[in-house]
Amino acid sequence: AEWCGYCTKLRQDLRAAKVPFKVLDVEETETGRRIYKQLRLRGIPATVVDDDLVLGYDPDRVIALARD
Repeated sequence: AEWCGYCTKLRQDLRAAKVPFKVLDVEETETGRRIYKQLRLRGIPATVVDDDLVLGYDPDRVIALARD
């Protein structure tokens, strides 16, 4: 979500680490809303890397998973 400070920071961290990503805003995109509901999420950010789901702000984990 645009208002989420942790989401903004995570996007900045991923750009700095040169990790490609796609944003699926849970409030602005139909795909984001659908995935949020399918995964039964309760908060953001939530990051999917292949088959792994990282809940909350954990850039080190996201980056490590993306580089595996």
